[in-house]
Amino acid sequence: MKKIIFLIGVILIIGIFSCQKQVDYQPQINSLNSNITALQKSRDSLALALAQTNNNLNTTNNNVAALSKSLDSIKVQLTIIGAQIATLNSQMASANANIATLTAQIADLNLKYIDLLAKYNAIILQLAPNTLNSGLVAYYPFNGNANDSSVNGNNGTVVGASLTSDRFGIINSAYLFKNNYIIIPNNKAYEFNNYTISFWASTNSTSKQVPIIKLNYDDAKNEQFAFAFNDLSANGFQFAAKFNNTNCTPGLGWQKNEYIKSLADGNFHHYVGSVDGDIINLYIDGLLVKTIIAPSKVSSSCFGGDIQIGRDWKSFNDYFQGKIDDVRIYNRVLNIVEISYLSSH
Repeated sequence: MKKIIFLIGVILIIGIFSCQKQVDYQPQINSLNSNITALQKSRDSLALALAQTNNNLNTTNNNVAALSKSLDSIKVQLTIIGAQIATLNSQMASANANIATLTAQIADLNLKYIDLLAKYNAIILQLAPNTLNSGLVAYYPFNGNANDSSVNGNNGTVVGASLTSDRFGIINSAYLFKNNYIIIPNNKAYEFNNYTISFWASTNSTSKQVPIIKLNYDDAKNEQFAFAFNDLSANGFQFAAKFNNTNCTPGLGWQKNEYIKSLADGNFHHYVGSVDGDIINLYIDGLLVKTIIAPSKVSSSCFGGDIQIGRDWKSFNDYFQGKIDDVRIYNRVLNIVEISYLSSH
């Protein structure tokens, strides 16, 4: 009888320690599962982008054979990563999973993925129209930071916005805004008469909000351009350009090009606003949706405000709620071929 009681006691102790061990490792297992899922999504997104790029190769004048060979190599490596992810998922299901080993394997796969992404982006640059860097005075790809990837190096300062996944599902490649912003200090390179602003954004909010505006935040002076979702006069999307006369007189004020259709569907859309003298164009997802003619041509003699990404000026308190990515600023007017390319890559 004593032996039976003793055995029952041993079994209970083993059971207690076994349960304790499972509880201790569960957070790590959950974290690993999350990492595997994120890696799987990134891998799938890159595979999708790779397939789209292969389709585009037939229409480019670049060295198709060399580019195809490089893309085939990336495809093979992605297939290998996919098999390794499947193995990891199988190992995670095992009760005897080695946490340290799995963590190291996931870290290694992430490094391989980053390397493949860099190679893929290098190929994309070869496929892009060779004019896309012409007149590019600022470019914010938001790949881990708000640095300017153009030659001007006018980096932005992140105030509360957090890194998130972009339109391809690639993590840390866009910024999420929730009552916060990124500020880019004024630069003489931004003082121009003819220009183009291009960016990607997604939102679910149906209230008025401003993703990008150029002005002095405290007093709304030196205004130059602005984009607004669900503005009171349009309930859709608006690109506005400020027109000043000589000697810094108020001039014509804001000239607004409005698209009366809600875009608050949670999906990424590509937005482009351009000013060509007195012509103001608005493009959405690569299509010219509206053109307006201002009473006179723009004058940049009084422009000089900072670029606010994610907020309007102080009195309005209109913060953007959603994601913004790939902000490009040109001191020239892009053509439809260039805009179509940007809207599909």
